[in-house]
Parts: sequence; C-alpha cells; structure tokens
Amino acid sequence: MEMSGNGLGIRVASEADYGALGPVFAEAERYHREALPHVFRAPQGQFPPPSLFRQWVSDSGSAVFVADDLGDPVGFVTVRTDSAPDEGILQPRSFAVVDTLAVRSDQRRRGIGRSLLEAVHGWARERRLGHVSLNVWEFNQSAIDFYRALGYQTVSRQMECPLAGQARQPSKAAAPRRLPGDRSW
Repeated sequence: MEMSGNGLGIRVASEADYGALGPVFAEAERYHREALPHVFRAPQGQFPPPSLFRQWVSDSGSAVFVADDLGDPVGFVTVRTDSAPDEGILQPRSFAVVDTLAVRSDQRRRGIGRSLLEAVHGWARERRLGHVSLNVWEFNQSAIDFYRALGYQTVSRQMECPLAGQARQPSKAAAPRRLPGDRSW
C-alpha cells in the first residue's frame, strides 16, 4: 500500500521486521516511561519480546502494519480483534483494538500515523468489525489531538487517586490484572 511517490509505504509486518522495528519500539517505550515512571519501567531486553511480536504477526486475529521509507521502518501500529459479550447491560459487538501506534519522532507530521490508521480501518472493515478502539494516555496531548482529528471520540475515562502517604510506585505484591488478549503497555 503506497502512501506517496517518495518511497514511503504501509505494509503488513513479518517476523523479519522485529529487529528493524526495535528503535521505534524503544522510542515509544522511553517516551511513556519518562512521562509515567510509576506505571512504566524499562524492559529487560528489547520490547516486545520476540515471542510476543511473533504472536502479533502470525495470529489471524491481529496484525502489525509498518510504515516503511525506502526499506527503513519509521512507524508501526498493532491491532487485534476483540468483542463485548452478549450479557448484562452491554450490547454484543465485535471491534478492532489498536494497542500501539508509534512513529519515529524525526518522521512525524508526514501523514504516517494517519496512513497507519487507514490501514487499520481497512483491516477492520474486511473483518466486518463495528469500530476501532484505542487507549491513549492523558499526558500525551499531541496523540489525543491527532486521534480527535481523525474522528476518534472519548467513550470512557480511567482515573486513579494516589493515596496519601503512599509512594507512587508499582507494587511488587500483585501483578496488574490483564484481560485475555490485552497487549497494552
């Protein structure tokens, strides 16, 4: 999927892209860790681990799209399918979830993020999914503005309240609860 005549394109990732995407993953990870050190920590080794990346690119319910500039990966997006069950008060529905979108800082404002999301939207339409959902951290105002410009709307908001006298550090007592298929970081 070509974006423009200058060699910039969007394509589906393969396992072979893992090493080349390392710097893009590292920049996104570092950005979040510096903004929210009580939530994010430095990974041990490259993030994501090779086994997780392999799962993302090989599972039929997920995909990784790469923005490629003449062979140089400059951005990526991960997407997966999810659903809300037909129980309780929720409407049953199937949808796509963007877990991570990152564009190298020296490549921003070129339409790369928009093109990556257009690839996600096409992928979701092919699967007849009702909408695309994503999580964006509150500190990341430029990302919030970017998503809003593309028609994304805030549907819910997660909030937390630090307790008086308690340090804002991750607890070693219990791991965070993860839902099946959750790959957010």
